[in-house]
Amino acid sequence: MKKRVFSLVLSVVLLLSVFSVAYAAEGDPADSPTNTGGESVPVAEDFQEVASNKNFTLYFRSSDCYVGVKDKRTGMTWYSNPIIEDDPVASGIAVTNLKSQLLITYTNKNKTKETQINSSAGCVRGGSVNTTKITNGIRVDYVFGNEKIKIPVTYVLDEEGLNASVLTGEVTEENNQLLRVELLQYFGAGSTQDNGYIFVPDGSGAVINFNNGKTNKDLTYSKPVYGEDLSLRTNTGPITSRAEEITLPVFGLVNNGAGFLAEITNGAELAAINAGVSGTSSSYNNVSSTLTYRSSNSLPLQDQTDNSQNVIYNALHPTVLSEYTVKYRFLDSQNVTYSDLANLYRETLKKEGVTKTADVTNRLFVEFYGGVRKKKSFIGFIYNAKEKLTTFEEAQGILQDLKDSGVNQITAVYENYADDFFSRNIQVGINPVGTLGGKGGFTKLLEYGQQENIGIYPAVNFTTMPTGGNGFSTFFDVSSALNVSPVLVYRYKLNTNMKDSSVSPSYLLSASKFGKAADKILDTMNKNNYNTLYFNREAQALYSDFAKDGYLRDQAKQEMIAQFERLAEGHSITLSNPNAFLMQFADYITDLPLSSSQNTLFDYDVPFLQMVLKGTKAYSGKSININDMSQETFLKHIEYGADIKYSLIKADTTKLLDTDSTFLYSATYDTFKDQIVDRYAQVESIGKQIGDATITSHQMKDQVAVVRYSNGRTIYVNYNDSEAEVDGVSIPANSYVVA
Repeated sequence: MKKRVFSLVLSVVLLLSVFSVAYAAEGDPADSPTNTGGESVPVAEDFQEVASNKNFTLYFRSSDCYVGVKDKRTGMTWYSNPIIEDDPVASGIAVTNLKSQLLITYTNKNKTKETQINSSAGCVRGGSVNTTKITNGIRVDYVFGNEKIKIPVTYVLDEEGLNASVLTGEVTEENNQLLRVELLQYFGAGSTQDNGYIFVPDGSGAVINFNNGKTNKDLTYSKPVYGEDLSLRTNTGPITSRAEEITLPVFGLVNNGAGFLAEITNGAELAAINAGVSGTSSSYNNVSSTLTYRSSNSLPLQDQTDNSQNVIYNALHPTVLSEYTVKYRFLDSQNVTYSDLANLYRETLKKEGVTKTADVTNRLFVEFYGGVRKKKSFIGFIYNAKEKLTTFEEAQGILQDLKDSGVNQITAVYENYADDFFSRNIQVGINPVGTLGGKGGFTKLLEYGQQENIGIYPAVNFTTMPTGGNGFSTFFDVSSALNVSPVLVYRYKLNTNMKDSSVSPSYLLSASKFGKAADKILDTMNKNNYNTLYFNREAQALYSDFAKDGYLRDQAKQEMIAQFERLAEGHSITLSNPNAFLMQFADYITDLPLSSSQNTLFDYDVPFLQMVLKGTKAYSGKSININDMSQETFLKHIEYGADIKYSLIKADTTKLLDTDSTFLYSATYDTFKDQIVDRYAQVESIGKQIGDATITSHQMKDQVAVVRYSNGRTIYVNYNDSEAEVDGVSIPANSYVVA
């Protein structure tokens, strides 16, 4: 009897097990031995559910710390690592990188070399991993045994997706010093069997197709968010690129139609974005971010240009941030495009108040240059003279001539007009130089602008210090490099990319002095009743001060935001290609890139940046007459929804001989008036049809850009040398049509 009962119970248990397995296979898409992300497949038995909400379920596998996120809306599941046994391409550390959530770089206690190790080798095999259930997720303490470094990470669900955070405030070190942490290098990675692409926010934006065959090991992509930290530049070798920067802290990936947009929501100023394709170090196409926990630099002794006698300098202190967070937002579509990624980010910034709708009327942006410094001689004595290029009266005459010619909306910025510029001081005073018309002439120009509804924005600058003076010292108020020497910013020669020693370098004002500089700007504005400002360098420059009491890059960002909050109070600000954290302060934006850096790894450019901003702020491309006057560049403005900008002077170009401003040789107003008027008329006509609509989609069809707007309008831009037809619309060669 007992045997019968036992057999019956065993049969029931087996039957229930079969039903349980069948249910998992049908209703719980997650892992399989060949799944890499974005596929609807059964959950592996050793993955455990750790959190769930109405949109997502979070899974964790304790044996190797793999993380999986199931999107209940689409049935897709995304994984932190490829679910594979072996990879035919990977070798060395790349083999275990595929199985790791962290890849760290550290220096030994003697700081003689940098070493990398990943969490698979250093924690799962060579150390320990401690896990703790937390609200809506799980905490994983990665303990690198031999390195004696502990890095806590949390994986937390919300209704938009997954938040992966390195708890930087709880990192511990013994002997060794942690430098960098690459987080989730292979999250959602696509295999050689997958179709998809990677999006990186380089310049306007760029796409890297999966499996594009660009497998040279040197073609992997890595670039810092918010540009290079100039305090880490050595100035001993050539600059490697004059390329565009990353101003948006996001990246994305589309795998077999499913997609995510990852935003670095905390600590972007310390991050770099990385990407690679299959065949380089593994069989996978991947994109991720790297956190700089502690800044480091390898500097040559005695100004050598090779690495034979380098010394590693580490910052005294790591970041002060409590955590570094990347938020993965998953789109509820099975046919995701980069346009969808841009639309999602635009709505995100709108909710956060970053892209508050301002005046989006199409306008001409004009950049006036008042004068230049020029060496002259008098009876054998060399002196620095002020060479006039555009007086305040002449600027007013140009603006009036443009208005009379039908240019109805103008925003003008004014460079090289103040005493500070000609004295080579930090430009925190708006004191117009007498040579150009003085305070009286400048006041008349501003009053004219108010009467004619022309915004005129004088340039100021609280980062670059050509020399001491104006209340600032090159000994006490400038940023220090890691070796405690002052940071020097050189100009670089166009033909060699080496520093130009014939031109005196500038210093960088320490972020600890930003408040003092802002005080001086505000004092001048209040005394003269000025209410507009133009910032060029501040919009893009973010750097550290490695002095003992200096501000690291994360602290510098917060200080810059604090000062812009003061400067924007009651004033209108124009910014040149600002980093994302400053966009909220800009009424107008100039100099947005209309391309990426053209990195060899990229397959094509996309107007991601413009798709995010269109309909919320008026923006321009770079000065057409300084950069590229071709019809193709003008068409790119039409495609990217950008206003046109020109840099202008009134003087003849002979005035520029023997100056540092030869780039203005193509800036004389009379030369470009007709082109400006014609192109503005075209942009204005398009603007009246587009209004404040946003870009909903962008795609290329046989060299024809198709840009669709939220009000139903579509712009077709034909880059072919012959007429083209798309959607039944005929577009002339090298031209456009609004339908």
